[in-house]
Amino acid sequence: FDEEGGGRPVLHEVSASGGDALAVPTTLKGAWLWDISPDFSKLLVTEFQGEGGGQDEALPLWEVPLPGGTARRIGNVLANGAAWSPDGKQIAYTWFTDMFELRVINTDGTGVRTLIRDKSITYLEPLGWSLDGNQVFATVIPANKVPKIVSVSLTDSSIRVLKTLRHSPRDWSDMPRVAVSLHGEYMAYDDTQADNPSHHDIFYLSADGTIQGPLIEHRAEDYPLAWTPDGRTLLFSSNRSGEPSFWTLKVTDGKPQGAAQLLRPDTGDVTALGITPKGSFYYGITSGIREMYMASFDFETGELLKPPTTVTQSF
Repeated sequence: FDEEGGGRPVLHEVSASGGDALAVPTTLKGAWLWDISPDFSKLLVTEFQGEGGGQDEALPLWEVPLPGGTARRIGNVLANGAAWSPDGKQIAYTWFTDMFELRVINTDGTGVRTLIRDKSITYLEPLGWSLDGNQVFATVIPANKVPKIVSVSLTDSSIRVLKTLRHSPRDWSDMPRVAVSLHGEYMAYDDTQADNPSHHDIFYLSADGTIQGPLIEHRAEDYPLAWTPDGRTLLFSSNRSGEPSFWTLKVTDGKPQGAAQLLRPDTGDVTALGITPKGSFYYGITSGIREMYMASFDFETGELLKPPTTVTQSF
């Protein structure tokens, strides 16, 4: 996880049960978090080196063990977004030089491959992988500014468009949110309502694009956060009760089962990192500084097992 200290992101470590955050003893000048490994034992971060933070700045990719330790550089990778493969042996990442690229590398720094390199792309973000490790899911925004969710083959680099969205983002902070299931079989994404482009609903999409449809249609603002590890419950954010809050929805074969249930009110707008098999949900909040929290829920009953505890702190 990361927080902004003195205008710079600083890497910290803390027990998964919460408590005080301590600076990770590495030589990294600062770090942005991109992903947590499938076994929740490592962080995938890019080192923030310069003062400007522009796209032309080198952002070396590092692996840092949890709950802290010696960072290990991933080859000579320069990344601007990254995602671990399901087996934790490969990493898909993006970088921008004169154009966006999607690349894959083994975690030992070998076997770099470029899957996409296209000047017409204005934004590219890896979302996750298929369970067999043969496909990388990504959000791609071409020159016409219409986002697409695609799958990219590791075999021949072919690109298959799974879904073209209605929403045209204003900037990088307004990009579609996509939650890929643990085994990469399906995903939930937000898109603007057909008759009200200022509000977002949540939709279901299978990994092969053959099953799709609405999951949550409501006049409120709704965004997907994460799937439970068994893939049967979607955690999402909604302001239907007034302020952004955590809600859950049971899902079977791409169809909602029953009504959405309020899990925790007044959580604020969050960035989701994932739900562990034990029910711990990792998420980030930005409010002056960027902080990461962990809360434990019973997603079957909606019971809060452990209140949110910060896993970063101001300094």
